[in-house]
Amino acid sequence: MGIHTFISRKKMLAFISLLTVSLALFIIKGFSDNISYLRNRYEPSTMRNVPKNKNTKMPGSLSVEDIQHKRRSHLRETCERLGAKKYSEIVDRLDADTLKKAGNIFVLDKYKTIFCYVPKTGCTTWKRMLLLLNGNINATEDISHEAVHYMAFEHIPTLRTFNLKDAQERLTNYSKFVFVREPFSRILSAFRDKFEVNNPIKNHYAPRMVKKSKNSGKTKDKNINVTFGNFVDYVSDPWNVLGDPAEEHWREMFRLCSPCQVPYDYIGHFETFKEDFRDSMQQITKGDNIMIPEPSNPTNSSRSAIFDKYYSQLSSLQLESLYKRLATDIELFNYQVPASIENRMNTSYSIWDSTDEKKEHHE
Repeated sequence: MGIHTFISRKKMLAFISLLTVSLALFIIKGFSDNISYLRNRYEPSTMRNVPKNKNTKMPGSLSVEDIQHKRRSHLRETCERLGAKKYSEIVDRLDADTLKKAGNIFVLDKYKTIFCYVPKTGCTTWKRMLLLLNGNINATEDISHEAVHYMAFEHIPTLRTFNLKDAQERLTNYSKFVFVREPFSRILSAFRDKFEVNNPIKNHYAPRMVKKSKNSGKTKDKNINVTFGNFVDYVSDPWNVLGDPAEEHWREMFRLCSPCQVPYDYIGHFETFKEDFRDSMQQITKGDNIMIPEPSNPTNSSRSAIFDKYYSQLSSLQLESLYKRLATDIELFNYQVPASIENRMNTSYSIWDSTDEKKEHHE
């Protein structure tokens, strides 16, 4: 009986040992999987390697070169049409006076690169990368969303800081980049980013934006509510030149980047930001393996549900007035008026009609 007991105990110990080992392996695997999950979730998953092959394209899609050729050709042809109709405000050649307005055009001599930033098109991401490439920061996450804008102007010169000869030399010899966005969604993004929370821009512009409302007697209140309609009325007013520095957030893109004066080599679209930004970095760094961040502080204003929610608040007259402000950008960068807006406009306005009027007036 003692022998049987010994054998039973031996089997029991073996079973317990096997069970213990299996349990330990299970725990280790689970822990490892959990660590892997946490890494994927909380480490900078927004960082991506710049691929080496800029010519890669999806089946059935256009190559990078084809897309850029199409965008450049459309821009050039539209500028030529505007020039033929004496739309001189846009197509004047670059001179000392117009150079003074080139405050949005950064110059990165180290990489022989020129970049014009347009707010609400991923420009914060671009500024981070320019600071990184320029050696001012070691990683894009080293600088806050607020500080990046000040640092960019502190460390990276703009085109207007050069004399005319040096500026023209750089325009001739450097690669030139600009990113744009569908104008209506850009305007909405500017409103949501600057007027749905209290910040210095809202506090400064709120009084003038609601001055015609029935609450005009309370316009000195910093907490005054600015509706999307208030904002659109202000932006659409043809008497507003939108010349204040902070108004770059809703100023027309052609006024910020002079696309008929600066022959941009690469025209990126916010709607395809990841792909276009990756391709831009490939061209600037000549294939260096660098890490790039994705856009920060998104307002998701391009999503149809959010877009329609805000624009449905506007009258047909407001939509038409805003379109007149945005029409040149729409034509230059080959965008279409969103159907939800076009279907509600009662009149068909065209910049070609207005330029014909200007031509007749001058003649």
